[in-house]
Amino acid sequence: MASKYRQSILLRPKKTGSHINDENLEAEYDKERAKADACARKLQDVERGMMKQIFPSADEKRELQDAARCDMEMQLQMKEEMKKQALLDELEHAEALQQHVQLTQYVEADHKTARREYLKHLMTQNKQLVEFRSQLKTQEKKAEIVEDRARPDFHEQTWNRSTR
Repeated sequence: MASKYRQSILLRPKKTGSHINDENLEAEYDKERAKADACARKLQDVERGMMKQIFPSADEKRELQDAARCDMEMQLQMKEEMKKQALLDELEHAEALQQHVQLTQYVEADHKTARREYLKHLMTQNKQLVEFRSQLKTQEKKAEIVEDRARPDFHEQTWNRSTR
């Protein structure tokens, strides 16, 4: 039967420590110590910078102004470079677009000429077919006429004779 209270994590038995980290203990300590020192140096630098900005001396004011001026000049240079790059990109795009349009026009013109040639060829073939069919019809008519002439005329043979 289960208990009506939840089991507490605090009531678990303690585990014995692992011996795996015993070999790395000094290296881990040095690593953690270096991390803590770096964080402390960073905080001290931030604190020094804030103190310079809050309570600056004359030299520090000049240094801050020079740093701000350098930052602004760098931003202006970056902005000009970005404008130049955007202009170059736009020119490259326009050139590529123009090349694409020219190529498309060339392909369309080539396609039109090929289509025109194909239609001419088709037209000549159709004309030849029509001529051939008309020749066949005339030959058939001529053969029919020759056959009709070769057949005896039954009208002359049976004229005025009774069929009874």
